[in-house]
Amino acid sequence: MHLSLLTALTRSNFQILTIQEDSNIHLDLNDKVSFFKKHRQPLFFEISTAACPLPCSVPAKIQAALTFPSSATAPRTVSLILYRNAATQRAHFAIFIPSATNQGLGTLIHVIGAPMAGYQLEFKRNYSHALTQQPHTRYEIGQIDSQYIVDAANDAPSKDSTPKGAVELAAGQVPPPGISQNFLGPVDDTRNKRCQEWTMEYVRHLVHLQYLDAGAIQIVQSKRDPPTHGVGLQPLGRGQELGGGGQAAGT
Repeated sequence: MHLSLLTALTRSNFQILTIQEDSNIHLDLNDKVSFFKKHRQPLFFEISTAACPLPCSVPAKIQAALTFPSSATAPRTVSLILYRNAATQRAHFAIFIPSATNQGLGTLIHVIGAPMAGYQLEFKRNYSHALTQQPHTRYEIGQIDSQYIVDAANDAPSKDSTPKGAVELAAGQVPPPGISQNFLGPVDDTRNKRCQEWTMEYVRHLVHLQYLDAGAIQIVQSKRDPPTHGVGLQPLGRGQELGGGGQAAGT
């Protein structure tokens, strides 16, 4: 659990530090300050200063109260959601980021379209995967710090393509797949990309930006369909092919 340590030494030396809760905590800073767990109830830390090059004089021992982060600042658990109407179809991939106040409600980030027409980025806000009628499976892939996430301004479900916050801006930096050069051929990461390939690129980008741990790449990669699975013309009446980033995630 993260704790926010508020150290009010002087007006010119006010610091907000984030540390890990441990029985014995040592944090090496420029001022050589070490933090030690003192009490559990109430939660306090004792600050011991061995040397302090700061311009102001710091007392040797100072009591500083601890505050737990609110839900608005706590890390969010990010999920990969797979939608599939039939076993013969390619799964539609989407990334789900829960809101600060409701883990079941949040923003769905994905690309929609079809390989013969191209794709576009879409953010589905105040989306609840539990309420969708579309068969789906959810896999947790890691956590993202809330500072990179901007929640919807209200509770009304909506769709748009305008990114809000760093995580969505990162999605906008990954180009959606264009019209496939051979949509009947095997899916690949260059000429015949669909929603799964875009999601893979997006997750890699989040890892590159250090928003997600590298383990997320392995999880998403393991859920991808084989290159030839579900590729080809679909019978009439099925609507958009799910592997193309179909609209199924919106139902």
